[in-house]
Amino acid sequence: MKRTILIVSALLLSASGCDKLHSLLKKDGYSSLRPPSTLMMPGTIVYRVARGSSLKLGIVCPQDVSLGAGLQPELKVSDSATSDLARKVTGTFALNVSYFKAIQAEGDFKHVKSVKLSLSNVKIYELPLSTISERQAQRGQACKDALTFADKQQYHVSMVTSALQADVTYTVELDSVASADVELKLKVMKGLAVKLGGGVEVSSEYKLSGAGLLWGLREQEELVDMSRRTDTVTRLFEPGAIVEVDEAGALADAAAPAEPAAPTEPSGQE
Repeated sequence: MKRTILIVSALLLSASGCDKLHSLLKKDGYSSLRPPSTLMMPGTIVYRVARGSSLKLGIVCPQDVSLGAGLQPELKVSDSATSDLARKVTGTFALNVSYFKAIQAEGDFKHVKSVKLSLSNVKIYELPLSTISERQAQRGQACKDALTFADKQQYHVSMVTSALQADVTYTVELDSVASADVELKLKVMKGLAVKLGGGVEVSSEYKLSGAGLLWGLREQEELVDMSRRTDTVTRLFEPGAIVEVDEAGALADAAAPAEPAAPTEPSGQE
């Protein structure tokens, strides 16, 4: 069975770089996803490994392989009517300043003057401990194999236990050059949609939109295997960490050793 590994790099969010959205997520114990993703719902097992100066986070097992098929309906869900956090993050925010400047420094994105994002349909998904305990026996063999490989590689693994999901509308302000050039405007807007990731698409002249995106997550290492006795609660990322998602860098079947390339012609030798 193919397993898809999502490679991401994580950087701690400095206090000076905190914007309102990330501050709200941090206060509630969430790490922030940048850009938002659709791939790490509760039950997903992820890993972290240091490479150079960055930390890489990948998906070891999707939720249905980690804890058996049909897990999603068993998650507890709250929204702006029942959750204070969901209510607080429903609204409009400026894009994180450092993130915006990094985007603006790339090619045609210099024509982007500002980006605001509006979150709606906010939902918080929680995975109960009782569900993890009950469903661990349903873990698929592909997931067990991936965990064995991760253990041999000495990767730190963890299970996503909570995720904040929301729809988004980005409102983009362009400079006079791009605004007056229809072709350039479309190029910038399409490029920005790809840059912001998570299936975001151009929805109108100066707007981008995406649905069902994950903006923050919590995870706990000890929940990957509840049969192991531990008194320690550990996480791959602390609250307030920014997990920078690179969906373009996803690797297929990367949780297993690479097969050696087959020769194109027989060597004729033993």
